[in-house]
Amino acid sequence: MFHLPANLMFGFVRKQPSGLTILNVSVMNWFAVVACILFLVLSAGCLEQVTNKEVRAQRLDKQLICPVCPGETIDQSNVEVAKQMKDLVRFQLDSGWTDAEILGFFVDRYGQGILAAPPAAGFSLLVWLVPVVIFPMGLVSLILFIHFNRRKSALVASKTADITVDLSKYLPKVDKELGMSNRRYHHEE
Repeated sequence: MFHLPANLMFGFVRKQPSGLTILNVSVMNWFAVVACILFLVLSAGCLEQVTNKEVRAQRLDKQLICPVCPGETIDQSNVEVAKQMKDLVRFQLDSGWTDAEILGFFVDRYGQGILAAPPAAGFSLLVWLVPVVIFPMGLVSLILFIHFNRRKSALVASKTADITVDLSKYLPKVDKELGMSNRRYHHEE
């Protein structure tokens, strides 16, 4: 077995009084930290390039409807057409196309129906504006309905609270009609 002399190891090894040669632990810890940091920095740089492109591709996949599967975007669909569209999106991204150019390409081929969200322009603008207008109107209508119903029921309750009916004179008639003539009611005043 070949051993390097301790003076050639630049302080990474040291001789023990027993004659054993061991590595300097503090220097090894320092090298381990530097190696880990170097690994993380280099791998993060590679990962960022792949992740950025893939994130863009996945975002575009979620914006395109599969022409075969109604209501599914191509990122949800597993049919062959959706797979081909996903591959085409990635190829166009590799070729340097912008997101708008890629979406425009598919709109030219398939029409506006290929987009998962209609554009906020022209007639499609109604799809975006109607909920914004209808929701507040519905909310105001509901609040007014509840307000007026509470007021109306409070008014009816206050009017009926003043009315007291003496039913004692009617009870014998009801008993007679029901065949319960042996019961007697007395009104105490």
